[in-house]
Amino acid sequence: MGFPKNRQQLRSMIALAKLARGVSTVLRIFGVTIPRDTLDNAIRIGEEVLEVADRFNATFAERGWIACGALNNDAARAALDEADSGHWREADEVLAASWAPGIIRIELNKMRRLKCFESRAQLAVLALEDYEAGRYHACVPVVLALLDGAAKDLTGAGPFRMSLQTTSKESFLEIGPGFAALMKTMSAPRRSTRADRTDVPYRHGIMHGTDLGYANKIVAAKAWAALVAFGQYAQEHLAPTELPPSTLLEVLRKSAATRQELDAMESSLKNWAPRSESELARIVSAGQFEPGTPEAVADAILRAWSKGQYLLIAQMSSDSLKENPNGLAGKLKKNIGIAPRGLKITAIEDSGPSAAWVSLVAGDAETSSEVRLRLLHMKGAEWIPRTIVGGQWIIHSLWPLEFLASDVTRRRGAGEGA
Repeated sequence: MGFPKNRQQLRSMIALAKLARGVSTVLRIFGVTIPRDTLDNAIRIGEEVLEVADRFNATFAERGWIACGALNNDAARAALDEADSGHWREADEVLAASWAPGIIRIELNKMRRLKCFESRAQLAVLALEDYEAGRYHACVPVVLALLDGAAKDLTGAGPFRMSLQTTSKESFLEIGPGFAALMKTMSAPRRSTRADRTDVPYRHGIMHGTDLGYANKIVAAKAWAALVAFGQYAQEHLAPTELPPSTLLEVLRKSAATRQELDAMESSLKNWAPRSESELARIVSAGQFEPGTPEAVADAILRAWSKGQYLLIAQMSSDSLKENPNGLAGKLKKNIGIAPRGLKITAIEDSGPSAAWVSLVAGDAETSSEVRLRLLHMKGAEWIPRTIVGGQWIIHSLWPLEFLASDVTRRRGAGEGA
């Protein structure tokens, strides 16, 4: 039995089962009979799964494991029992055994549908062949690289960071239950060469050749588990698919849109084309961003950050659709702080009629760091083509801004300590 992919849905199912148990007598009057044992078992199993999931991250995130929908519930319970007895290596071995190649293959097939992963799928399959053959030295660096690249394509910034600001519940880098804590563990600085065995996939130590004892099944299984956890979160929360014209029109028809709106939408989608690379390069070089363009909004965000105008940034963020902009502004002030020096736009990409990427850089020549902002053209809570009047460009995720601020600070601190 796996962990739930949607905890809120599981909680709703538990509540429904409890309600059905409470009104079972009334239901029987209407000829509906549900055995009480069935309801009791459903409630018990659901509550156990939620309890184990919550305990799992608190117990194992610092050891390189995270709970996700693909994690075997029985293995998780057994590992928690071992951990309660202080048998950490045994707990690792139980969990590593549960990450069989067949389970990972199923999850990789699901991840192929993610735009940030589709071009990486074939490399993942080759790494899985190494994993199945016990060539852990070969598969671990590949899996870590796949996770790093896919997360950067999805959010605009890589997940591995040595900043300590990853455990706050208000952090925009907390992209799923326990994920930021896991990334903090895997991002630990590993500057000294170590030849002894390690049981944690330390990204920096492995990729830079200072952790030499990583070639074992436990490290490999943890790396795959992190990639799968990221993939499941991306499918559910962070990667809305760019809607094709037919689907978008169907949505509008179902919502009783007018014929005029439909005609305008059809015309806009038919006639839209991305700007040429040379035109975008010229815009970046000139630094002149026309109002109503994604790069103009990105530039406005950088200017607001430089002036400490966090409310303006909040109002230009999709997070403002989910919470009060004033409260969001307070979080921004805490999590991104004062703007780093050298903020500027370095590239623009028209990725679709209603989406674009804008690359940013901050810092000086020795401490520079680069991220990408994903901007969406929206009207209310709906994506619309940029050629439709009434829409506005907003930043999709605040993750890159927090990453940029912390990464520049980290690089500057490392330089001063050198």
